[in-house]
Amino acid sequence: MGRYTDPATLVRKDVHCITITFRDAKVDVVPAYFSRFAVLGGKNWPLFMMPDGYGGWKETSPSRHNAYISEADKRSGGKLKYTAQLIKHWRYTRTVPVPVSSFHTELLMASGGHCDGVKGYATCLRDVFRDLAARGCRGLQDPVGISGVIQCSRTEPQRSSAWNTAAYSRDHAVSAVAAEYTSIPEAVRQWKIVFNQDFPA
Repeated sequence: MGRYTDPATLVRKDVHCITITFRDAKVDVVPAYFSRFAVLGGKNWPLFMMPDGYGGWKETSPSRHNAYISEADKRSGGKLKYTAQLIKHWRYTRTVPVPVSSFHTELLMASGGHCDGVKGYATCLRDVFRDLAARGCRGLQDPVGISGVIQCSRTEPQRSSAWNTAAYSRDHAVSAVAAEYTSIPEAVRQWKIVFNQDFPA
């Protein structure tokens, strides 16, 4: 039991899962049970029931969703995966983590093509914040067509809080990207504001 009660181990609730942070790794734990198989895109995929964040259950297919995100990551040249990690870091730079679902943001990036094309991580981040703010952090229709609406946050107050933080971060990310052409110190200052002074080196 000792290693599981390590004070360096943090447990946080996400919209659809429990995130456990160990000394050197983060693990997302999602309770689920098998539902059925379904043919999607000419291939048979296993479907499961998982918590919907509102006390009920919803159908999902981790393998199909992961394949969809992996395909988008390949199109982006591997930038999507690392941008998603930066978004997760951003979420936890506040005293109270930004109530944004990691699953939601990864699907949003994959379906929106935020990391496609010739662009750096700064531009990818700016575009993700722009989209989150423009959408008001509202639910996303599952681009795979399995899970209905994928919520960004569990409750309306959380959605409003996430929206405010995303809009604030968008404004400073826009300034940071613009400053890259004139003043690197100013760009770094703006990114530090986005990441609440915990700007990843």
